[in-house]
Amino acid sequence: MIASEHYDGYCQKALTEDLPNVAYLFFTLSRSERIHAVNYQKIIRSLDSSLEKREISISFSNTKTNLNTAAIKELEKIKNYYPQVLNRLSAEAHDLAVINCMYSWKSHQQHEEMIRDIKKYSGFFFKHLVKKIDDMNPDYFLCEICGSIESEKPTSPCEICNYPTSHYKQVERPPVKTT
Repeated sequence: MIASEHYDGYCQKALTEDLPNVAYLFFTLSRSERIHAVNYQKIIRSLDSSLEKREISISFSNTKTNLNTAAIKELEKIKNYYPQVLNRLSAEAHDLAVINCMYSWKSHQQHEEMIRDIKKYSGFFFKHLVKKIDDMNPDYFLCEICGSIESEKPTSPCEICNYPTSHYKQVERPPVKTT
């Protein structure tokens, strides 16, 4: 949920900077992270465990910095975090936990090239990066089972969880919060 909350903050900041497609990307990533979190919550509850409430400290900056920060964190998850967690979960022999962790890892890996480009171009070439995202005028489709994100409506089962295309929903554009 921490990643989801950060992406929601990044989304709102991008909206205030009049970057609607970057905001939409952050909003979609937030929804994907939320699916991962809900899947983990279900597993924890199935073990008759409870979740402790934690205060989440959200920090964000301008969209240029937020894009770079998000890319660095996503690449760290792909390279180190998920492999380490999977090693620990495998030793526990809890198949559902391993499967859901694989879903999370694979959904992050799905866009590794795009994440690397964002990291590469979020510095000096930020304006060009934002223009490229803006020119794409994206639509995102999210698998409600595993958090997979596609930029076109899928015509075959999810490449991560193999559930039918009916589990993909188009992500609506983020609402603008008023204070």
